Amino acid sequence: MLGKGWKAKKHIPYLWSLQLDEKAKDPLWLDEIEAVVKSQSANSVVQRSDSKQSDRKSSQGTQTWMSSSGFIVSSVGHVLTTLHGVKDCEGIVGFLKDNVMKLMLVNSDPSNDLALLLVGTTESFRQAVFRQAPSPRLGESVVTVGFPLQSVIGYTQRNVTTGVISALAGFDNDSRFYQISAPVQQGNSGGPLLDRSGHVIGMIVSKLSALQVAGLTGDIPQNINFAIKTSIVRNFLEANGVSFSITSSESEESIPDIGEQTADYTMALYCAR
Repeated sequence: MLGKGWKAKKHIPYLWSLQLDEKAKDPLWLDEIEAVVKSQSANSVVQRSDSKQSDRKSSQGTQTWMSSSGFIVSSVGHVLTTLHGVKDCEGIVGFLKDNVMKLMLVNSDPSNDLALLLVGTTESFRQAVFRQAPSPRLGESVVTVGFPLQSVIGYTQRNVTTGVISALAGFDNDSRFYQISAPVQQGNSGGPLLDRSGHVIGMIVSKLSALQVAGLTGDIPQNINFAIKTSIVRNFLEANGVSFSITSSESEESIPDIGEQTADYTMALYCAR
């Protein structure tokens, strides 16, 4: 029997986390990120990462950029994302609409791969709204929002996909997670999983590696992706004193409307290493 939780991933090559290591193609937007990171407080340095890295050479030496997604969960600028996307950072930068902003790590939960960031500004933010009731059901329609493959698509391009809750447990029958059919790519990690009311019911964390599983089984898995449930997320936020918004989901909205609403609170994240 495979072990439960994130430690099991070290022994499971076909479960991918969805942070993305940026290749050294020297795009102009990396210079913009680098300028912000150079002014970043040392408070953003966190735990050592065991993630695979790729490098970018600069006048400062060799620099690695890790991209992922995140979303604002409080009016004062708390941002929720995955820990694997922001580990061992010299600086963390977020892109919200046309704004570039510095973030610092507030706390983390390694056992559930959660990280809480805070925007370094005093302005007020629109925040995501969590679903209180009813409980998500098997087969329920879901929406994902994030910033996948940022070095290819660009950090200003939010990506919206749709699918259903395929199972009420994740890999190895782990009850902390949903299995979803909505397509996700590298860089989607940390993005919100929404219901048709536009309320958060989870956070994207990983996907099954089609190539690895095909090599083991001879069959290519399709759209087997995982999101951690908000019951775990909300406990983490409460433990850190974050005042988040929560309400019942009673009516459906159109996918385009949901996609537009997320522009106010969904962020592209870059971790400088």
